[in-house]
Amino acid sequence: MSVSRLIASCILTSGAWCAPSALAGTIQLDEGKWRAEIQATTLGETFTEISEDCLSANMANISYVDFANSMASDIGCSATNVIETTDGVRFDLTCSGGQFAGGQFSLKRESPTAFAMIGEVDLDIGLDAPIPTSMTIASKRVGSCS
Repeated sequence: MSVSRLIASCILTSGAWCAPSALAGTIQLDEGKWRAEIQATTLGETFTEISEDCLSANMANISYVDFANSMASDIGCSATNVIETTDGVRFDLTCSGGQFAGGQFSLKRESPTAFAMIGEVDLDIGLDAPIPTSMTIASKRVGSCS
């Protein structure tokens, strides 16, 4: 599985295993079919991938904190320094072993039908040092699920 596919999968499905936190703000998105455009830049090369998935009502209303924790868990990391903002969440990835060595992400809810993420991750592919990778993810609702 490619890195961008892994991140897209995490973003589009991360709420499936989370229960909303009673005290935290929620992402409050519209349920339906969503499309994510993922761009990853590493070693001077940019890769773009498009992913689509259905977002259920439960997944569309998870807390920002649960989103960060689930996304991190889905890629074998922990979310640390999780900070809710007025329109999203910022968090660090703490990882050991696996494909990721760490990183930072922020999610910004733009509207009930759009959100964006930006991040910096360090890929661990067995070289002497992790490879820094920049990622941007633009997600928007594109219709109903059939």
